[in-house]
Amino acid sequence: MRNYRNKNCTICDTSFQPTSGGQWRCPSCAAKKLRPGPIPLCGCGCGEEVKWKQGKWNKYLSGHYTRLENPRKKGSIPWNKGNKILHDKVCKQCEKHFKTRDKRAKFCSHPCYHKWNTGENNVLWKGGTQIKCSPKVIAQKRGSERKKRETSPPLCSCGCGTPTKWSRKNSGWSKYIQGHHIRKNNPNKDGHAAWNKGKRKREKRSCITCHKQFQPREDNHKYCSNECYAKTLKGERSNFWTGGIRTKYKHVWIDGRSIREHRYLMSKYLKRELNRSESVHHIDGEGTHNVLNNLHLFHCEKCHQFFHCNNVPLLYKYPKAHKK
Repeated sequence: MRNYRNKNCTICDTSFQPTSGGQWRCPSCAAKKLRPGPIPLCGCGCGEEVKWKQGKWNKYLSGHYTRLENPRKKGSIPWNKGNKILHDKVCKQCEKHFKTRDKRAKFCSHPCYHKWNTGENNVLWKGGTQIKCSPKVIAQKRGSERKKRETSPPLCSCGCGTPTKWSRKNSGWSKYIQGHHIRKNNPNKDGHAAWNKGKRKREKRSCITCHKQFQPREDNHKYCSNECYAKTLKGERSNFWTGGIRTKYKHVWIDGRSIREHRYLMSKYLKRELNRSESVHHIDGEGTHNVLNNLHLFHCEKCHQFFHCNNVPLLYKYPKAHKK
């Protein structure tokens, strides 16, 4: 634990051993929560007492430091502090006497304003009269609606022959089905019919890839789905076809996989598949010149690399796999 120098208490002026650097009063004064001296007044000149914060008295009240440059500023003091002028008013609605600080006030409360703001006093008043229906009239209207709904619904006025639906808005049967009102001037129109209704149906055709019968939507459709179309975008049919050349060698598509052309020609000549260890060498050094007279088979890759490094003749150690 760190040892601090002895200090004098700011309240009772006695020396004590502090436990921290910011300790300013002795333990006995701290237990009693005593504070030094009388409470000072605010430095702006308003005459109010300041508050205690972080072991010392503040110089100003909150917001009063702005009064040093401009004494008229009120800082964070509320706008109506010290405004004790009250005006005697009479409410327009309930004719009750009340006091307020607002000179323009005409009502004692919000309910009185809302009661007054009806009829001719309202801004949106158009000179009409409000009719209130009695319970008997409401019951008669409901009874007439029930009688109407018990009857069979009328047919659509466009002439399609389908019955209409009950309209809550008009409290009666509607004249048209939804969308059939446009048939009044043009009988050929179908209202909200589907976009492809009445279009020519095309004959079924077989897919190019899976040979499955499907119904095409357009005349130029040749595939039954996007998957079948994606399967055909391989090899020469692909948009990115470069003649089968990748880096140095040509490739050929056989049974859905890409094979180097020189290995395919050698396996076709030998009538067997080549092992992974076997490598095919181009005699003239051109990887795209794939002819049997230009190819030589090595039994392993080490032999192929030994030939390139030491310039050993082909017939000396490695006989040709094909006939002359």
